Amino acid sequence: MRSQQRGEIVKRNNKKFIMNMIIVSVVGLITLMIVMFMVIRTYIKDEAKGNSVQVEAQVEENNTKVEYSSTVLVLVEKITQSDIIGFDIENKTEVSRKMSEGTKINDMYGSVIPASQIKPGDIVEVVYQEDKAKVLSISKTSRAKSWKKISGVTVDQSNKQINIGGTAYEYVDDTMIFQSDGNRTNMAFVTPFDVVSIQSVNNVIWSITIDEVAGSIVVTDLPTTKGSLEIDRSRFFKLDELKGDISVIPGQHKILLQMEGYEIITENITIESGESYEISLKDAKKAYTVINPLVNSGVTNYTIKIGDKTYNKGEEIKLQQGTYKVEAEADGYEPWSKEIICDKETYNLYVSFIQKPTPSESPNATGETNTVLNNTQTITLNTNPIGAKVYVNGVFKGETPCTVTLINGSYGVIFEKTGYSAYSTTLLLDGSNEQTGYLYDLIAN
Repeated sequence: MRSQQRGEIVKRNNKKFIMNMIIVSVVGLITLMIVMFMVIRTYIKDEAKGNSVQVEAQVEENNTKVEYSSTVLVLVEKITQSDIIGFDIENKTEVSRKMSEGTKINDMYGSVIPASQIKPGDIVEVVYQEDKAKVLSISKTSRAKSWKKISGVTVDQSNKQINIGGTAYEYVDDTMIFQSDGNRTNMAFVTPFDVVSIQSVNNVIWSITIDEVAGSIVVTDLPTTKGSLEIDRSRFFKLDELKGDISVIPGQHKILLQMEGYEIITENITIESGESYEISLKDAKKAYTVINPLVNSGVTNYTIKIGDKTYNKGEEIKLQQGTYKVEAEADGYEPWSKEIICDKETYNLYVSFIQKPTPSESPNATGETNTVLNNTQTITLNTNPIGAKVYVNGVFKGETPCTVTLINGSYGVIFEKTGYSAYSTTLLLDGSNEQTGYLYDLIAN
């Protein structure tokens, strides 16, 4: 009996144990499922968050691409800290856009520059947001060709062409011309003597900036119009053709003024942009030439008349430089005259007197000439070295060796050769001398 009771107790305890185990297992399974659920939920949230960040980044990237996709090539008319106004070269439309503090301004290499370095007449690339009309960046473009501060540019308005260094370029109605202060002007004011900067795209000129306006030279108080003006050894003007101012490029210039009867004037001058430089000649100094008469030998006394003044042998002859007619007389000789140009400090005046014919050499009453006048001689005049110019009684006959035929008589002969002193002599032909050749040695200077 007691044994039977003990067995029932053991059975009841086993059942209780099994129930406890089952309950613990169920609770553990539930706990495990809860933990797994929490882990899965956390994972899903993190993944969703990551996807959201990726989508936002993609959207931002796409928006950035949109902002920088609208780029125009603009000819700048005006630029401030808040606005840029110009002309869209490719679309042929006017441009006016706002800038902000975030607007980037770069040179053509991408380096940041201040807005003040963008000038009217520059060609730039403008990047902006279309929906907001907001300028994101302004950059100087490498697509434009530039000429900086050049001169000699000519404009052909009838054919709408601009010549730069011998090459013709087209310009259009929308081409802008600027003064140095940024204000607009027009093509009629562009001259070859202005200093200009030019920008073009695809061989079309889009802007010209007149950096320096042409200067000018005006000559006043001319004492004579016989002479010339030379500028920089490249431009020449006759004084009697000067009309008004002479346009020149601003900068330094060399002036050479030559006037008949006056000393040569040379000046180095500097002309500023737009300046009119006056050269007054009221104090021009007269230039003088000393006349050195060289009369053929045998003439002991003579007079020389120039203008209304007569000079005796040995008297100083000093003339204001210019052109003169000279007349010379000596007893027993034919009158002599010649026109001379005095343009140096000294002038050697070679006077070749010819003896007057004797009564026996004069025509007779019947109008026939005596036989002596028909006597002629052919002679050869030569010098050492050869190549000297030969003047017989002031008349050029050729260069040595020189053969001439002369009537018997007395002749003044002069030989001239560069680098040698002039040689003068008197040649007497009377038929008594059979000599036909004459050689003279010249002395080097």
